[in-house]
Amino acid sequence: MPKTKCPECHGLGHDVMISCPDCRGTGYDPNEDNPFAQCHTCHGEKKVEADICPKCNGHGEIELDYSNSTSDPELTPDGFCQCADCGTKATHVLVSYNHDILGSGIFYCSQHAFSNGREQCPCCYDYWIEFDGKEYLPTYPSGALDGEECCSEHP
Repeated sequence: MPKTKCPECHGLGHDVMISCPDCRGTGYDPNEDNPFAQCHTCHGEKKVEADICPKCNGHGEIELDYSNSTSDPELTPDGFCQCADCGTKATHVLVSYNHDILGSGIFYCSQHAFSNGREQCPCCYDYWIEFDGKEYLPTYPSGALDGEECCSEHP
């Protein structure tokens, strides 16, 4: 399976600063009623030191699984690719952390773009990716985004 640089440790693998696993990089304690209570693990710093990156197990790379890719995506009558899950008009395309289209293109409608563990960068709501003359929004495989749940354009 193809690999990409780990978005959590940026390819280092070990002795890295990672997003705090307890507060998920917010700096606030998720178990406190006070919304401004500082995280007890990272003390509000949003990151913690790790001997081995938990996302890539110290390898510096993660595997990208896009085994459901088809060689020729099915098209709707208006020329857009069809959703791989339901066959309706696709609005999103599966891409890597660096916005490379995975496989020969795996497409999803807005209802299925973020199901089955696929992820969304909160800053990519208007980041369009062109495929065969049509524009699609990005969706990312599970684990492809960095510790702050962002892509390479929005770290």
